[in-house]
Amino acid sequence: NQIELYPNPTSGRLNITGVERGQRIQVYNSVGSAVIDVNVESNHEILNIDEHQSGLYLIVISDKNQVLGKYKAIKH
Repeated sequence: NQIELYPNPTSGRLNITGVERGQRIQVYNSVGSAVIDVNVESNHEILNIDEHQSGLYLIVISDKNQVLGKYKAIKH
């Protein structure tokens, strides 16, 4: 599956498509702290980073112990 994140940059809501149920999405801030950790429930997840600071975020998508992709998102 082709994983896509949009809109990027975002003002708070980040759509992630192409993921599968049972996968894991982790979002890290610019200092490496995990700010969101969710288990995927559908092939279209919406993450809300409204309450987090503006800046660069690293999104890691994994399946059990295997990393499927690392993506960068900017919150303005």
